[in-house]
Amino acid sequence: MQAEKAVHVRHIFIVHIFLIFAALAIADHADAADWANWKQQQTVLVQETEGIDRAHEPVECEIQFSQPVRNADQSTLEADISREIRLVDNTDKALPVQAFDIRRNTRTKADAPSVPVRIRIAFFVDLKAYESREFTVLLDNQSAKAARYESDLSVSGEGVEFTVTNDKFRILTEKMSGQIDQIDLKFATKPSFRFKYGTLHWNPDFIVVPEDFPSTGYTWWYAHHFDKPDTETESGPVFFSVRRKQLIPGQDTAWMEVYYRFYAGLPYFIMESHIVAKKDTKTFAIRNDELAFGRTDFTHAGWRNRTPDMMEGHDGEIGSTGLYQSTRVGGHVLGSSLPPNIAWISLAHPENGYAVGSIRLDFENKNVLTGEPSPLYNSHTVISEHDEGLYWFRSLIYSPRGSSGVDSDTVRSFLVDVPKGSSYYEKNAYLMYEFDTDHPYVGIDSLWQQLRKPCKVKIMGD
Repeated sequence: MQAEKAVHVRHIFIVHIFLIFAALAIADHADAADWANWKQQQTVLVQETEGIDRAHEPVECEIQFSQPVRNADQSTLEADISREIRLVDNTDKALPVQAFDIRRNTRTKADAPSVPVRIRIAFFVDLKAYESREFTVLLDNQSAKAARYESDLSVSGEGVEFTVTNDKFRILTEKMSGQIDQIDLKFATKPSFRFKYGTLHWNPDFIVVPEDFPSTGYTWWYAHHFDKPDTETESGPVFFSVRRKQLIPGQDTAWMEVYYRFYAGLPYFIMESHIVAKKDTKTFAIRNDELAFGRTDFTHAGWRNRTPDMMEGHDGEIGSTGLYQSTRVGGHVLGSSLPPNIAWISLAHPENGYAVGSIRLDFENKNVLTGEPSPLYNSHTVISEHDEGLYWFRSLIYSPRGSSGVDSDTVRSFLVDVPKGSSYYEKNAYLMYEFDTDHPYVGIDSLWQQLRKPCKVKIMGD
């Protein structure tokens, strides 16, 4: 995962992304002659190579070019690029495009007429199976006005507290941590999800164990303990994203980072998280990938048990269970028998016609100082109910923590050593979808097939 410079948001930051543009904004149309005003262009080739029809699929790529300095002021480079950039298809129609992660050559002289830059762009494509399409990226037009595009994506808020809306859902983040606090669906029975004892999205988490344990007890620390963390946002017609990072207040061990990306027109969002141990420590548990719902929000669960160690071409099997008819160990459904890196897991309410789930896209455990594997212990995927809640999570370390009558030496023996620099990263897509009782879990399984085999994107001439 690329390191990015943290920007601490101390002032009120109001974000409105093309709010209700369907009513008052139009896409930027122009005929071929108009595009001659843009002095630079690059051709992007997008190829569908997996035999899957793609509709409104987000793609991104990196572009490098030299951006002229407007009015001898390099401080406006990012705004100038975002205002000037266009993406044109073969009919000369401008499509929504978003420039982000804009990085300039900082060694360029202050009075230089132009600055080498590297940017990423994101846009949506519609492709039939095995189809290829070319798009033209237009750059460098000082007189260009900011493009306006039709969009169902709107975002408002300040600090880390945002309300994100598209035509599939409304999502609210919590005002201190920025973790997802509420999800309202706009389909089926239009349920509203909250968790009685905290935010919906708790993780990542880390048990911090003091040196004099068990004289002093251990404490769970979660990303929902963030306290106005360092924050970065990106906003545009394609997506809104927010990244938060902090050494969780109250302890000196667990550094965490959480990233959300919400798209226009799509029923899922991307979550990336990163945990790093800042010193040698011992722990009973490190966990990730958890959304916590009310106990009655769902009645069934499903999963695909594919794991990376399977033979080429074998995608595992889809399993399912009724949540309140299944074997339990403690509060864990199925006795926590699912592997840690299955393809996806989903909770569903077939009678009410909705489901949610997590598609596991990336999973890496590597010490950032030594490159050695970070420790795992009893790693598995859990479906559990606790404190009137129902949730799934992925355990990375999940050691016994003792019970009444267990002596101190035995409890200490359950601790797992975690060297300084131990790091845990994952990337998931959290999906909200309509549940089809005739084809259970097809919504999440088909999206998994798409996301794990994205379109190929190439800058022509590279």
